[in-house]
Amino acid sequence: MKTCYCISVLILVVSHLSLKGQENLSKSETSFSKIQFKEGTRDVTLTNNYNKRWKMRVNFPGETQEENSLVVALHWAGAGNTYKEFNDCLALPGLEVLNAIIGSPEGESQLWSTGNNIEKVLSIIANAPKYWNVDAEKIAVAGYSNGGNGNWYFAQQHPELFSAAIPMASAYPINQKN
Repeated sequence: MKTCYCISVLILVVSHLSLKGQENLSKSETSFSKIQFKEGTRDVTLTNNYNKRWKMRVNFPGETQEENSLVVALHWAGAGNTYKEFNDCLALPGLEVLNAIIGSPEGESQLWSTGNNIEKVLSIIANAPKYWNVDAEKIAVAGYSNGGNGNWYFAQQHPELFSAAIPMASAYPINQKN
């Protein structure tokens, strides 16, 4: 009986510590922590720190011992399933040879330089290395049309976050440095 009591107490302590550790996670981190690295393509719904839910299509390569590269793929203008169409039509076929994780967030008919979408992209970049075995030194941003403009925006505003930027069909006004 004493052994049973000790095991029960141990289980309660471990459970409490596990829950206590999750209390310290932001809502954004909590939603990322629930996504398991599993080979293939799937749609996920994430929550930002203000309880706003958003969607993303994620392509995970086969598991490796090495850290993975990450490509954040920004779609052209559009709403609804545009992020899925862009992912399946352009991002995955064009980038799967990299054997990287490809994350295609939804842009909700907004420019990628709006606060809502900036938060999404920065959240992906902050959380992917923590929960998806991503090498923080191998994060790229890619985009087409509106996504290409977003690509330029992120490369210009946060160059320290990316090892590569791949804008396509973009018309972003680039400021020249003197």
